[in-house]
Amino acid sequence: MFRKVLLTFGLLLLAEMAALAQGTMKGVITDAKTKEPLPFANVIAKQDGKQILVGVSDFDGVYTIKPLPVGKYDLEVRSVGYATVIRQGIQVKASGFTVTDVEMKSEAQVLDALEIVEEKVCLVVLLRV
Repeated sequence: MFRKVLLTFGLLLLAEMAALAQGTMKGVITDAKTKEPLPFANVIAKQDGKQILVGVSDFDGVYTIKPLPVGKYDLEVRSVGYATVIRQGIQVKASGFTVTDVEMKSEAQVLDALEIVEEKVCLVVLLRV
């Protein structure tokens, strides 16, 4: 009887430790040139090419992705008007935060001028009397 209780207690303790073996990835997304924070950037944590969790930066460019199981991740950051940034091999540990700040380079393009020309259309109406 004592062995069964001890075995059950040991299994519960292992399950609790496995549940606690999770970490958090956080950081700040900024513009590389102006150093201003980038709000609403999509931040994707990937492992072996598969998307694990997704986050979005807030108004101050701060993102948080949690809970992430302990391991190595690739971080992909996307934002409209900026080149996608991929950071590989980020180790997430069970205790504390894994801080990964990202600077994004603008990918703005100058478009050709657009000329709007006014066109008049003549309408002919025939009336029968």
